[in-house]
Order: sequence, then C-alpha cells, then structure tokens
Amino acid sequence: RDYPLTIRHVSGRAMDVLYNATVYRNLRGDVAGVFAAGRDVTDRRRAEGKLQRAVKALLTLSACNEALIRATDEQSLLQEICMVVVEAGGYRFAWVGYAENDAGKSVRPMAQAGFGADYLETVRITWADAPRGQGPTGTAIRTSRGRTCSDITTDPALEPWRADALARGYRSSIALPLCLNGGTLGALTIYAAVPNAFDGDAASLLGELAKDLAYGIGAIRAQDARTQAEKALAESEEKFRAVTNAAQDAIVMIDERGSITYWNPAAERIFGYTSEEAAGKRLHQWLAPVQDREAAAKGFEQFAKTGQG
Repeated sequence: RDYPLTIRHVSGRAMDVLYNATVYRNLRGDVAGVFAAGRDVTDRRRAEGKLQRAVKALLTLSACNEALIRATDEQSLLQEICMVVVEAGGYRFAWVGYAENDAGKSVRPMAQAGFGADYLETVRITWADAPRGQGPTGTAIRTSRGRTCSDITTDPALEPWRADALARGYRSSIALPLCLNGGTLGALTIYAAVPNAFDGDAASLLGELAKDLAYGIGAIRAQDARTQAEKALAESEEKFRAVTNAAQDAIVMIDERGSITYWNPAAERIFGYTSEEAAGKRLHQWLAPVQDREAAAKGFEQFAKTGQG
C-alpha cells in the first residue's frame, strides 16, 4: 500500500515519498523476499498545497464580497472583513490599518480579528521609509503594492517583529494595499500559522479581496457624502424659504425657459395670484402687458443667453 514518508536527501532537502511493498515467493511458495518501491511526490504535494491555499483564499474572497454587499457602515465593514478572513479562510490573524500623515507616518489599527489581539499593542508599525517601515504593512502602504513574507523565521525584514509574531504562532504573512482615489488609504494584513501560505493564486485572490474592500470603503464614503450634501441642501433650502417667506418684496424664481419655479407670499400679495396658480407659468408671457409680450420674450431670451437684458 502507499505509505507516506518524508525522507532527508543527501543534500539536506526534505523529500515527500510514497512507499509500497510486497513479498515475492519462490517456486515452493515460500517467502523469498520483499520488493519495495518509493515514488517522489514532492512536486505533487506542493501542487496540492498550492491548490488548497488557493481554494481557501477563494472561499475568503467569496465570503468577504457577501459582507461588502451588506455593508452600510465603514467601521462595521472593516471589522466584519477581518472576522471573515479568520473564520472563512482559517487564517491566524487579520487586521486593517490606515496610514496616518503624522510626523512618524504611523499606521492606525482600525479593525482586527483572530489570535493575538494584543499583537498590535506591542508592535510599532510605520509606513515611513525607515527600519520599522520595511515590514510588509509599511512597504505595502508606501509602495501601493502587495508584500508577502513566506517565512517569518527567516525573512530579514521581519526582524523587528519576529519574536512577537512567532510567540503568537504567525509563520507567514501578506500585506495588501487599500488603494482609493489615486492614493493608498492603508493596508489589510493577514497572518497564517504555516510558512508559504500566500504563494501563487492565493496571493492573487487575496489581492482581489483588497481591491474589493477599497471599492466598498469608497462606496460607503460616497454615500455618506451624498447624505451629508442632501442634508446640507435641505437645510439651505429651509433657510432660503424662511428668509424669502418673510420678505416684503416679491421674490420670483424662474428656470432657463422662463417658467416660474418659486413665488413667495409677497408676490402673492402684490400680483394677486397664489403660488399654485403661478407655478409653471412663463413670467414674461404671463405678467407682461399684452402689447409688450413679444418684446418681453425677446428680452428674456437675450438675458438667458448673455446674462444681459
């Protein structure tokens, strides 16, 4: 039967093999020996591992996109994405940090989930071009490109954080920039409990996740901006009507065709028509003396085109 083993090559590298063995007999039927065969399956195991990691990343991407569809609040979205990455993807830890434009170019944690919640309290991460900014998160923000650490135990860029990371069981990581409106807002950083967890398709799929997250943040901010603009417009219109309603002079607003769009109470009193009666009427044809209506129409057309009457 196939029996999996890992053996050490003379060069020192590890090889994954499958062994199978069977006895063979002589002419009398007695067992004469054993025939054993070993097959090197290192490449196959690597391919299977890459496939498993890609499937895990794909499941994470799908679950996060569902969260993006439901999202209405930026902070809640960031927290849910971190939780989905850990729960659906099986990763060790995930966090989102926003780049600050302070003197130290610090990275402000916005949301996190997984094992080692105190990790961000002990590490000082910056996106400045300085020693503590050379890690995955700082590099991703500074360059607007993803940065992968295949093995935290050997990557020299992780030296400032190695002890804290290994103490929490982190062995590899990937930092993905959140690019928005031509700049980098921050980064999504994910840690795994095994080395080489973010190679090949896994990195590409998680990169798509970061792009979708940045788009979701932008959409929420745009909606918030529209809501604030609509609120400001409503308040402005309310103030306008309060002022014009109290005015003693007739105040009339017309569109580019000359049709009345606003008729204040003073206009009702002076001209004798209610605002409902005036709405939609063409001012220069309705109120001008009969003999002057043609001239009034031409005068309005000239004013509408040139701003001069």
